[in-house]
Amino acid sequence: MRKLSVNQKQHLRRFELAKEYGRRVKSDPELMAEYRDPLRRMRKKNRRIGIYQLAIKDFMNPPTIFGIRKEAPSKGEVIIHIEAWDLIRITRAGLSLVSQRGGVLEEGSMDVPDQFANFSYKVGNPAVLTPGVMVHVKIWDLPGNLVEKDFPWPS
Repeated sequence: MRKLSVNQKQHLRRFELAKEYGRRVKSDPELMAEYRDPLRRMRKKNRRIGIYQLAIKDFMNPPTIFGIRKEAPSKGEVIIHIEAWDLIRITRAGLSLVSQRGGVLEEGSMDVPDQFANFSYKVGNPAVLTPGVMVHVKIWDLPGNLVEKDFPWPS
């Protein structure tokens, strides 16, 4: 019998969780509704995909954070725009401004009901945005996958 590596065992366990998620989506009318429109779009490329397979695919592919950009619409005001994407939809996002010593200077969260989540965070105290500060972004998708990424300020 073939012995599986640690990575292979982790992948198989994650796939089992994805299958459980797919079954949960099929049994929950609200979750099924979340996948109907994306499924119609995907069936144009692959007619054989169903809600169960799409839910597994969504579970196995966490969201992506592409980057951030800053905007200063007026003096003393800074807005940080986060650019991210998910196969179906990003459900939540959070942002923290972290000092060089690791202390949280400011944080906030946003709801992002969109697949192409270009969302914004208005900085409460722009004075904390000094070189060396890290912008820590967290995003969650529909299956609950969490992705985090740090960006140095200024970016």
